[in-house]
Amino acid sequence: QGMHTGELTYKNYSGGELITLPFVGVTYQKKGKLVIEHSIYEGGRVIKQNYTYEVKNGQLVGGGGNWDVMEKESRADGKLSKLVVTKLGKDGNDRRKCTFRTTFDFSTTNLTITKDVKFDGEEEYFMRNKYVMNSYPSEDQVIHN
Repeated sequence: QGMHTGELTYKNYSGGELITLPFVGVTYQKKGKLVIEHSIYEGGRVIKQNYTYEVKNGQLVGGGGNWDVMEKESRADGKLSKLVVTKLGKDGNDRRKCTFRTTFDFSTTNLTITKDVKFDGEEEYFMRNKYVMNSYPSEDQVIHN
């Protein structure tokens, strides 16, 4: 929880290349929900993103719908270290049917969220976008002169 910096890498469907952009944001919990907010600067404008996630009835709710939990790992201290969720949807410039797979990797200082896509009729997933969030040090970790 707290302020973070990071990078968004996404696949540009128009040109096919991967684009990486820096961002700043905040992650916090509110009423049992995980809230992630970003400000990304791209092409002379600021893009604000806000995602809210909640586990409800065995599904992850948020981020564009209800996601089925496929994998869940915890560290020795009981805190969540990895969550993999999937859902059906449509993606791409031509809105093709697909399966989304999103992986949340938690560490004590980083959160990485990777969304992969597999179009219907294809065998392999590919990376659609990836957020890597690095937390700012907390006030008790800051060295003051």
